[in-house]
Amino acid sequence: MNLKTRSVLWGKWLAVSKWAEDAPEGQTNHTLEQLDMFARQPLTAAATISENMCSSVFQSRPARYTTWDNLTRDLFTQIVDASEDETDMNAPLEPTYLIGYNLQLADLT
Repeated sequence: MNLKTRSVLWGKWLAVSKWAEDAPEGQTNHTLEQLDMFARQPLTAAATISENMCSSVFQSRPARYTTWDNLTRDLFTQIVDASEDETDMNAPLEPTYLIGYNLQLADLT
């Protein structure tokens, strides 16, 4: 299986964002709130997730935010390379994004 597809890479980014936010049990994880939108329009959802990340995680966990920021830059470069054109960046994801999500989450925990 090709792990460098746009869908798999977006799934990895979602995992990094969920990990960075790491909401305590019982509290809302804003990253996961965007899951439905993410599968349909990943770039649009990523903008909302990133905005939440910058305001909440940056202030409360600066080291985790730095890791998120570095991984985001790397993954976005790979996503751009894997996309056919700019409109493809926000196209619906294949179900394989869940593979990327699970693989990346396992690497982070």
